[in-house]
Amino acid sequence: MIIADKPTENLDIDTEQSVYEKYGSNIVYLAPIYDFNKQIGAIKITYSAERENIFYKDIKLLFYKISRVSICIASLIGILYFSKIAEDISRLKYSVEAIEQGDYDSIMKLDSQDELGDLRERIFFVAKTIKQNIEDITTEKEKLELAIKKLQKLEKQQKEFIGNITHEFKTPLTVLKAQIDLISLYRDDEEMACRSKK
Repeated sequence: MIIADKPTENLDIDTEQSVYEKYGSNIVYLAPIYDFNKQIGAIKITYSAERENIFYKDIKLLFYKISRVSICIASLIGILYFSKIAEDISRLKYSVEAIEQGDYDSIMKLDSQDELGDLRERIFFVAKTIKQNIEDITTEKEKLELAIKKLQKLEKQQKEFIGNITHEFKTPLTVLKAQIDLISLYRDDEEMACRSKK
């Protein structure tokens, strides 16, 4: 702070008022000093704005650094999060492919409690239901195959029985028919007719 007499140089200011002027990086404050309504001098304060400019530049630089660090941290968190999601999706894909191959028990576990975890639970439930349905169908198929085998065996036994009965009936009938034919052939010859009756 400088206290001086009335300035001799022309500053283009009204010495009745205070004035702020900016010269380069300096701010100059001029104010008149009065003693009993008479100006006895002026006060001139020069303040360098260089420090504020440096401070604002430092703040701006700090803001950029914090922004970069924040973006890097957010990117890293995003990469980790999305890589976990991608890993969970590939596990679900593996599980679905295993189900397509008929392996209903190799559904991979997910530790997430989000939509992917819910989807995994639903896939697990569907796979379990499909497996149970296939087991039920296989059991029913085995029962049907056993019933078909029993029916085929019964049909074969029926055919054999009918064949045996037919044979048993045919043999005496054939003998009777042959005798009747012989008797009718030798009706005129009594000696042969008597022999055929025996």
